[in-house]
Amino acid sequence: MELINTEKKNPKKLSFISIYFLGINGVIGSGAFLLPQVIYKDMNLASVLVLLCAAITVSMVALCYADLSSRFTGSGAAWLYSYNAFGRFTGYELGIFTWFLGCCTLSAEVVALLTTLRSFLMLISIFGVAFAASFNTPSLISSLANEHAMLPKWVGKKNRHDAPWVAIILTAVVSMLLVTQSYLFLVSCIVLASFVQYVPSILAVIKFKHTNEFPNHGFKLPGKYIIPVLALLISCYMVTNFTIKTITVGVVVAILAAVSYFFVKVDEKHEAHHREMLEKLKH
Repeated sequence: MELINTEKKNPKKLSFISIYFLGINGVIGSGAFLLPQVIYKDMNLASVLVLLCAAITVSMVALCYADLSSRFTGSGAAWLYSYNAFGRFTGYELGIFTWFLGCCTLSAEVVALLTTLRSFLMLISIFGVAFAASFNTPSLISSLANEHAMLPKWVGKKNRHDAPWVAIILTAVVSMLLVTQSYLFLVSCIVLASFVQYVPSILAVIKFKHTNEFPNHGFKLPGKYIIPVLALLISCYMVTNFTIKTITVGVVVAILAAVSYFFVKVDEKHEAHHREMLEKLKH
């Protein structure tokens, strides 16, 4: 995915087929092999209904994201939409949670990799997701520092090969700490981080529909507020299924992100330039 680029050159865009297979790679990972066996073991045939409900829920959230993506020329997923809907702090928090989700995903894939060493074809799929996460996750916080002025510029420092080495080290350290946890706990952290992204994004859809700010250019979500309200209710229900340990981790991440936001100094000129670019995008 391309993030807002403050440079004048046009960034390369992914083709439809690239996005399609990227999505398949993200779905056919450890979750496609390790989670169903746990669900089937505990619920038998009722697990089919669970998976069907999950598919419907994800589809409604995906439609909300499709509506949001048609309102912006650049992409940045949840944190960008929340930034424009609810302000800089909300966007920053979502950006940190997106990075945390990437760290959890990378750790979960490593744990799954060690769990499924006996099967070569699982290994291929899991390695694909882990490989993608190892690139995307450091790039996110590097972009937050370099292109969006939400983190100190040293976080986005790159070496002579244009690799964000500081972001890579930070991602590796957090991921290594998370690898010590169980696979199911890491999955629950991934779901929590996803939930934290879904709710503000769905609320952003409702707000933009109400205020007519950032009009659609292409896809437009039908049914006015019906789909986002249903998606919001289902997403909020997810909170009741998290363990105290998972919620505690989420609260700690949110607090650390808030502390860093208010106490870490960023380049004011860089920040002002970025805000100017965002204002131009609004018009």
